[in-house]
Amino acid sequence: MILDTSFVIDVLENKEEAVERLKQAENSSKPIKISSPTTFELWSGLQRSNNKQSEKQSILEIVSSMNKAELDDNAAKKGGELDAKLISQGKRIQPQDCMIAGIAITNSEKLLTCDNDFNKISEISNLKAEIL
Repeated sequence: MILDTSFVIDVLENKEEAVERLKQAENSSKPIKISSPTTFELWSGLQRSNNKQSEKQSILEIVSSMNKAELDDNAAKKGGELDAKLISQGKRIQPQDCMIAGIAITNSEKLLTCDNDFNKISEISNLKAEIL
């Protein structure tokens, strides 16, 4: 299972539903992963934060505790295809979300997210992504 940035942020903000869902995922036998675009988004957000020191520690803890889901060539290709398709349909989403979707799809991984933009990607729905 890959955790999307929106879900990780909810966990970092101690939102009850996200924290509880993460605990459930940790108790399952499947590895929990964080994608390289999510890591990028977390560090980018930190730079815009007013509370850098405590947030930096939280980001370090969550990123270091997770398996990684990398944006390899196949995932980048799939993410680019998704991005172009959505743009042509007038359903543009963030490029990072297309990258994360590309990683999930090429690795046949479920995606745990709080971002409804992933509903625009039919292949993610086929993986039974969880949208909180």
